[in-house]
Amino acid sequence: MATNWNSINNAKDLLSIPNTETGGMFWFAMVSMVGTVLAVVLSPFGVETAILTSAFICMILGILLVYAGLMAWEFLLIFIGIILITFLYITYSNRNDNT
Repeated sequence: MATNWNSINNAKDLLSIPNTETGGMFWFAMVSMVGTVLAVVLSPFGVETAILTSAFICMILGILLVYAGLMAWEFLLIFIGIILITFLYITYSNRNDNT
């Protein structure tokens, strides 16, 4: 699908092109890549901590992008689901923590 460069007049039009062409998948992919990098960087602190922190930061970035109109709000449910599943795993896993 080709971009009509004649309809771009300012930076807002340039930012909204991926949203109109792909329904916000571009910005969701960008936020997901940021989350993946954060999870890898924070993995020395523990897998659960890395997943929760990266999902929370991605959720906050996603909220800002939804407010700007660049990403669909349904994509936020993925990050909220990751947070809830991680909380449930931490709560109900059968780990022998002696601390």
